[in-house]
Amino acid sequence: MRKILFFLLLIIGLILTYKIGRIFICDYNRLTDYGLGYLTGLVIILLLIISITIWLGVKIYRKRS
Repeated sequence: MRKILFFLLLIIGLILTYKIGRIFICDYNRLTDYGLGYLTGLVIILLLIISITIWLGVKIYRKRS
């Protein structure tokens, strides 16, 4: 179960990284206040997902050894 959740969060993290990167590269000049709020929310969610993914990865790694 942990492995499935780990890989699912990893895929979601990669998708969010792509979305954030695309906003920074293509649309950063056109962002309004609402767009900056959306971007900030995406970054916060990405940081949360990364921290949970790292935590799960450490638990999976320690369980194996």
